[in-house]
Amino acid sequence: MTSLSMTGFGSATMQTPNWQIVAEIRSTNNRFFDCSMKLPEQVKFLETKIKTLLVDNIKRGKVELRVSLIPSNGIENKQKLNKRKINDLVQYYKDIKESFSAVETWSISEILKQPNVFVSEEDDFSSWESEVLGIVKQCVEDFLLSCGREGLRLNTQIINCIKNIEELSSRANFLVPKVEEAIRDRIKERLQESLLSLVHDPAAQKKGKEKINSELLNTLQERIRFEASIAANKIDIAEELARIKSHLNEMETVLKDQKQTLIGKRLDFLTQELHRESNTIGSKSYSIEQSKISIEMKLLIEQIKEQVQNLQ
Repeated sequence: MTSLSMTGFGSATMQTPNWQIVAEIRSTNNRFFDCSMKLPEQVKFLETKIKTLLVDNIKRGKVELRVSLIPSNGIENKQKLNKRKINDLVQYYKDIKESFSAVETWSISEILKQPNVFVSEEDDFSSWESEVLGIVKQCVEDFLLSCGREGLRLNTQIINCIKNIEELSSRANFLVPKVEEAIRDRIKERLQESLLSLVHDPAAQKKGKEKINSELLNTLQERIRFEASIAANKIDIAEELARIKSHLNEMETVLKDQKQTLIGKRLDFLTQELHRESNTIGSKSYSIEQSKISIEMKLLIEQIKEQVQNLQ
């Protein structure tokens, strides 16, 4: 199995002696599960059970289900009056008329326009529960296969991005010693400037040579501590790289573990964490190469985020 996309399409058809039952389902991206159903009047009594079936199988997305009843061979089945329904309507009218004398009289045409006044002469749709639920279930299964195919494509793209980020992390880690060397060279340059300034200071020259050497040594040590402290804060990205590695491992785990629910939301949270770490690496950059790595990471993370938003 693989992650399921929120976008998909499914359909199923069943033929009975007098009718063709057609079910179609399609979905688009949505943060939550949002379902709409278009059912013919004959099977609207199954609306609750059909919605339960959808909720049990689809976690996220804007879902639209349509069920159609098509008369066989294009010939309309004979219809007959639903006398029980008409008697109920007439009784409702009498009750309303007794309480509200100003109510206008119903015409026959108005009565005939009411739902379920006509029923099929050949079929009793109240006995169609297993057939209709069965065809909807087949439709959902076909829909899930479609979502699975799209989900596999999204998974592949996400995994490729993860591998590329891992390579960038390795490159960033490889750069750290070179950056440390560059900073040490810069410290030497600054120290040389400080020492030259001290040696040429007239006040310092009046003191003894031993005193100068002592002051030079103290200045050197203090300067090293000061510069080293700044450098350590500037180049230390070990924690950021470790967290990036942890987040990428968790992403791969989520993609492989089909028992987890709301995979899309879990991965979306991890992309936010990755983005935070890549920003920090960029802010601590001490070289053009490290800045480029941070930018490339953010571009790949954005690609992951786009794909993740399509997953259930």
